[in-house]
Amino acid sequence: MSEDLVPRMLIPPAPPPLPTRVRVHVVPTNVIASHHGTNSAQDEVRRPCKALYTRLAAGTDKPLLLSHYQQVDSVIQDGPKCGLVALSMAGHLLNKSIDIDTIFQHAKARSFTIQGEMFSVEYMAALTQELYGCPLKILEGDLNKYHAATVSHILEGKPVLVPYDADFNHEPCCKGGHKAHWAVITGVLFIMNKSADSHHLLEHYEQDKELKYLYHVKQPTSPYVIQQLHADPAITCSDTLFFAKQGKSKHLALWRADSLYASNANLLEMDPEREADIEHYVVPTGGVKEGLCNQAVLLL
Repeated sequence: MSEDLVPRMLIPPAPPPLPTRVRVHVVPTNVIASHHGTNSAQDEVRRPCKALYTRLAAGTDKPLLLSHYQQVDSVIQDGPKCGLVALSMAGHLLNKSIDIDTIFQHAKARSFTIQGEMFSVEYMAALTQELYGCPLKILEGDLNKYHAATVSHILEGKPVLVPYDADFNHEPCCKGGHKAHWAVITGVLFIMNKSADSHHLLEHYEQDKELKYLYHVKQPTSPYVIQQLHADPAITCSDTLFFAKQGKSKHLALWRADSLYASNANLLEMDPEREADIEHYVVPTGGVKEGLCNQAVLLL
């Protein structure tokens, strides 16, 4: 891999020191309010996949959908805390659940935020390291060039935090950064063309009990499956989509990877209405473009 495609390790920014010691309140998993209720991971995946297949089936080809999803509880945001909520949901995959108020108070004490907004990937990364103690990498530049590495990262069961522009239905759009929002990516869906040579791969998947075109990987982080998806020329995946959650809906979302990358790349300026009240927000030098555009965080 060329040097310009290697994600850089986090070099924490230098915000003001903590005025007082912040106590991290770790919440037992069974105490956290769950917004997927008794739904299993397969139940959650079925809803967006059914909607997707309805559109795909309009063509002559009838592809198969291969699902790799790590389930996390949905958390609904209160105020502009989308980044903090996305971090909290990602924490479920790190086996360390921290309540939103603790994350918020720590971010305020570090001068990363005022109301819960997070306009800096660097600050988000530093916050993640301080509260969760996990290593991470910041991606910089066109996210398309990191696509293979990002997919491999997710297939290994690790989350990605991504800022993007959110449309009215919370899907990625391109509004110049005026609707900047955060999401956590915890799964991948492959659209695979049917082939006689693909049956050996399907042995590692479980066919959905309701949707016969949908297959759930049996062992989400299976090295064999990951290697086959990347290396076997007989396996043709026509598209890759991401399973995502964000703080304005309890439902699991399914987004095209290229749409998310394009949305991230168009984070260029702050919403003028918010900019009029800029003293109520923490915005890094260089604004939204410098803080969010063409950047994402891989939690290791």
